[in-house]
Amino acid sequence: VGGNGSSAGSSGIPEPVISAPGVPVPAMKYAAAYFHNGAAIDVGGNLWTTGVAVGGESGIGECDPECSYSPYARKILTDAQGNPFTNIAYVVALAQSSDEGNDRTGWLALKENGTIWIWGTPGALLGNGTEFIDAIVPKPTQIPMPGCPAGVKQIIGGDYITVLCADGTVWSWGNVYAPNLGYPATSLQARTPHKLDTLSTIVQIAGGKGFNYAITA
Repeated sequence: VGGNGSSAGSSGIPEPVISAPGVPVPAMKYAAAYFHNGAAIDVGGNLWTTGVAVGGESGIGECDPECSYSPYARKILTDAQGNPFTNIAYVVALAQSSDEGNDRTGWLALKENGTIWIWGTPGALLGNGTEFIDAIVPKPTQIPMPGCPAGVKQIIGGDYITVLCADGTVWSWGNVYAPNLGYPATSLQARTPHKLDTLSTIVQIAGGKGFNYAITA
């Protein structure tokens, strides 16, 4: 599933990722991976994905079952509105496990203009107030952040999302594990971004499963 052109997967030794037989991908500046999926940003700000995509993780759109896996890297050309999906600054993997044993996975991307985008099977991480637990989001879809008018500066994700806005405020939403979201949650899922009122003038955030850190100015 590594994008080396082989349906058998990796040989166990380093191999170049290719976009077609004998065709290398462009020079890359950042890469991320999880489970059986990978994503990378090329020097032109385009996003490429590899691996299994049964839950829309490829971001290339609706396709038949033959398209659920490709041995090659695939560039995401457009977002859910049909606009060019370019100027990507950063990407993080999203991974959630349900009580039924069905993993929900996807990607969260930050554009250079400070907007954030999501695709895959994001569940409550979609951030629009609804709960599409097993619904597939096949192409990058923007997460509305009206409380962050200057744009997003940093993103971290997993089974919940935390973002740092350019104005130094911090927002979080997603699946609740004890106090991981940074505010008293009233249910097992927070389905819209919530501002952490106790934090301000933050310059960097970090986190893991169930905890977060913030650095003040």
